[in-house]
Amino acid sequence: MRTSTPERLPSSASCLQPAPRLRQAASDDLASLLELELACFDEARRDTPAAIRRSLASSRMEVWVLDGLAGRIDGALFLKPVRKSLSVESLAVRPGMRGRGLGHGLLEWAATRARALAVRWLTLEADAADPDLLGWYERHGYQRAALMVSFYGPGRDAWRMRRDPGDPSTDLINR
Repeated sequence: MRTSTPERLPSSASCLQPAPRLRQAASDDLASLLELELACFDEARRDTPAAIRRSLASSRMEVWVLDGLAGRIDGALFLKPVRKSLSVESLAVRPGMRGRGLGHGLLEWAATRARALAVRWLTLEADAADPDLLGWYERHGYQRAALMVSFYGPGRDAWRMRRDPGDPSTDLINR
């Protein structure tokens, strides 16, 4: 389901800074999404330009972006309905913008979309070798469900994680 209404994420920064604008990505965002992908992911975890182009064109994928200052994209969220779940295929926040609640806001937007689609689970894969990342997702209500051996390539495992999108105890924005 595509929507075009821009949303505002809560601003955890100074009251002088506007809340980032969340909107669905368009095909002309491809170059900015590729630049964000390069800034956020190592080569083994990075999507190809063709994969991002397909995501933008797909009726089964939702691609959301956070418009930052100076016309750049500071964050992106790729969502895909899969059976009774909504999969977070990718979540990226520009390195210089991390620690400001943008990733948290994107995860909560994913939960909002999951509730709107009436799915049972929000799922994602996270690098098993990154305890900080796993802990961050766990603080947002995700639980480890299955170890995916060599998910990112030989010797690069991932944890499949899931969260109940309707569980208000995982909604850190409302705390």
